[in-house]
Amino acid sequence: MSFRKLGGRVVAALKEPKSADKYVPSVDIMMSSISEIFGQKIMGVVLTGMGSDGKTGMLEIKKNGGYTIVESEETAVVFGMPSEVIKAGAAEKVLPISKIPIEMIKAVRRTE
Repeated sequence: MSFRKLGGRVVAALKEPKSADKYVPSVDIMMSSISEIFGQKIMGVVLTGMGSDGKTGMLEIKKNGGYTIVESEETAVVFGMPSEVIKAGAAEKVLPISKIPIEMIKAVRRTE
């Protein structure tokens, strides 16, 4: 799934997966597309998961001025995705899962 502007609206678009696609569905595609549209108004959060999906999307969010949070190793069941985001330098905050909602609320309040 990706997002694009259509007239004055933002719409979701579904694409057929290709055999070369490593992750289906891909959070990288979704995060990158929404970051292009909303820039610094975006917050990306990566929780537990295998592989590196999310790394490119979080890099795009950070590059476009958005805010990024990842789950810490202490609470992640599988630390693959969060670890890749951290290694890429795309995580602004690394928190246990119980503290992520609180940080999200704080971040939203800072932008109001």
